[in-house]
Amino acid sequence: MKTKTDRWREEVLFDLVKEAGVELPRPEELDDKVLSARLWEVIHALLAKSIIICNTDHLDDRELYTLLWKEFLREEYVISPNDVLHLDMTRTGPDDGMPIYLTYYATEPQRELYSAIHPDFKMPDHVEPPRRRDHLIPGRRGGC
Repeated sequence: MKTKTDRWREEVLFDLVKEAGVELPRPEELDDKVLSARLWEVIHALLAKSIIICNTDHLDDRELYTLLWKEFLREEYVISPNDVLHLDMTRTGPDDGMPIYLTYYATEPQRELYSAIHPDFKMPDHVEPPRRRDHLIPGRRGGC
């Protein structure tokens, strides 16, 4: 028999994070040091709900907090107590972030496959992400 806690439910992540006791001031209200600490509070509040953010290494702390604050935390997601939700920080913008993913995260075979499927697409050069944060996020194994 399923109980209420076994059900999937739709949640706005902003509300989930606030319910966890994390204040979410506007990014421009925070200095860099406080913003970085707040970002990790958000990451850990999400992790406590089995929500893992990934592909963050192309963003500095302010860019990531702002992206979360303005976009990802404002969305409604289906949450299941038995599943992990991965939020890919490249999945943004009108092109769904594909150029960002291909630039920073895609393997060479993935880039070749994408080029074969989309021959008119101008493949961006591969660039090593400027940050090293993803490996510090618990639960993140092998990408998004």
